[in-house]
Amino acid sequence: MASKTRQGFQKLEWQQIRERNEALDCRVYARAAAWLMGIDRWDEQRWEQLEEQLRPGKIEAAPAGVPNRSPQQQIKRRQSDWMGSRRGKWF
Repeated sequence: MASKTRQGFQKLEWQQIRERNEALDCRVYARAAAWLMGIDRWDEQRWEQLEEQLRPGKIEAAPAGVPNRSPQQQIKRRQSDWMGSRRGKWF
């Protein structure tokens, strides 16, 4: 909302209209999650791939949670050995 200062300039200030604002919080959290996933940088081809996954009759599709990666480029988990070998009884 805009209000005028003593000098006559307009000053923007936030005014609470409703008592609660969970909807705004949810929107901000969703936008932050989209930014973290890189959704705002997806090209048209990536959106078409996701749309293809939703088509009926599709049996196998690439996972939607791995942005811009083909199924052949899956991340291999590194095995940690900082506590030594876990093959024997080490506890």
